[in-house]
Amino acid sequence: MSKKKLPPPPILREKKPSEQDLLSDRTYIELETNIKFYMNPKISVRNNKYGVGVYAKKSIHKAEVIEQSPAIIVPVSEISKISILNNYFFGLDMLGENISAIGLGYSSLYNHSMERYNAEYGITPYLDQNLDELRVYIKIVAIDDIKINQEILIDYGYDPSSKE
Repeated sequence: MSKKKLPPPPILREKKPSEQDLLSDRTYIELETNIKFYMNPKISVRNNKYGVGVYAKKSIHKAEVIEQSPAIIVPVSEISKISILNNYFFGLDMLGENISAIGLGYSSLYNHSMERYNAEYGITPYLDQNLDELRVYIKIVAIDDIKINQEILIDYGYDPSSKE
């Protein structure tokens, strides 16, 4: 099996690229640089019939941020080598490459429902100015009001019980 060659790393900048820059073979992306990570004090992790889940300790309102956590970017090929991680990663396409991210905080512990999810997630790249590296964060937001003791569920975007 041949290794797939990754594209050159993007040049990260906060200003718009020049016309000459746009003609080059590098990819320019505008990134947030001042990320504030957040864990809503209204949530907790509890044991349940699936192992664990994230629950509301207090009522959470529609559009309220539940969590904004950093994630570790891991190549998809590495995730498949460690089977336990298959239950905890987010798949995404970034700069045309399929990659995976392991969410820190509680972000990889939210259970799935295609019918009754009450929160959604987004994955956003940002520039870590201290390390000058591309990183990602995961943001979980309530899309409905969530009652006390209700489990917070997200739609993974696919059926995890499917064999495909």
